[in-house]
Amino acid sequence: MKQIKIDSSFEGKVWISSDLHLLHRNIAGPERSQWQDGYRDFKDEYVMTDYLINVINEQVAEEDILINLGDFCFKDHKRIPELRSRIVCKTIHHILGNHDHKVPMYGMHFNSISDMMELNYHGNMFILCHYSMRIWPGSHKGYLHCYGHSHDSIDKYPNQPWGKSMDVGVDSAKRILGDYRPFEITEVIDILSKRDIAFVDHHTDQTNVH
Repeated sequence: MKQIKIDSSFEGKVWISSDLHLLHRNIAGPERSQWQDGYRDFKDEYVMTDYLINVINEQVAEEDILINLGDFCFKDHKRIPELRSRIVCKTIHHILGNHDHKVPMYGMHFNSISDMMELNYHGNMFILCHYSMRIWPGSHKGYLHCYGHSHDSIDKYPNQPWGKSMDVGVDSAKRILGDYRPFEITEVIDILSKRDIAFVDHHTDQTNVH
């Protein structure tokens, strides 16, 4: 698991996102989707791709850090160099998603590629993964867990004990923030600070020493 620590010496912002699905026809919108109604509301996958990249560039500065939790694009992986070059942010860490089997071939275009990441942001501990976990490293200690993959569908089960975890994909951002954009990390901290730790196994607040 890759480990990154961000402290006061870093003057930029940290952004977290997931599931851009650039160039994915079936997720762009109902006019293009061949299944369901299309997750998003774009005319086609090219309009969607341009929009998502433009939104990233409007929000994320060149010297910031962007962490993408999987599924950067869909199938057309040979276009990763071109798509990545259109994003002005210099530092992008990529966590592998289920559609990313060819992404490691283009690893030189990202600052790191990993299956999971432990992020220490000014003492706030994050476990980042493409997939949602019910229990994650440090979950009983209050570690925060960010994931993607589910396209904002887990929140339709509000009675499940998901604890201090959330979907940070662009579909979740659309519902929470009003746009398909990355979450700035302090926005995530603010949201998850209002949620209780979910003790779902033998680990409790009495076992924090472990």
